[in-house]
Amino acid sequence: MATKNHPKGSKLPNGYVTKGGGDDNDRSDRMPAYMTPNPRAFKVVVHKNSDSNNPGKKLTVGRNKHSTFEQFLDECTEKLKPAFGAARRLYTSRGTRRVFRMEDLCEDSIYVITGTESFKPLK
Repeated sequence: MATKNHPKGSKLPNGYVTKGGGDDNDRSDRMPAYMTPNPRAFKVVVHKNSDSNNPGKKLTVGRNKHSTFEQFLDECTEKLKPAFGAARRLYTSRGTRRVFRMEDLCEDSIYVITGTESFKPLK
């Protein structure tokens, strides 16, 4: 099926998403949405600092939802309601690395939010 006549970004009956234009030999027009190299959104699990009783919250991370890292930290604060106040820092679950940017977040990863206190590992 040629995708020339479909507007850019429209979904075809077979589930493919068009990129609009191009000739019939352009394979990228027929690439399924789940095979795109950079997904638009993905999920991560976020825990409160040193709170092993809480299973954490699954949060969706996306370019359309959060334009800055601070907005993501604000959502973590709203959803988890930590006792220490606002989320100021984000660490990997083992505390080996602090996350500074949205681009550093990985799909299906586990993170821990902290306030101004130091990181305490999950038990």
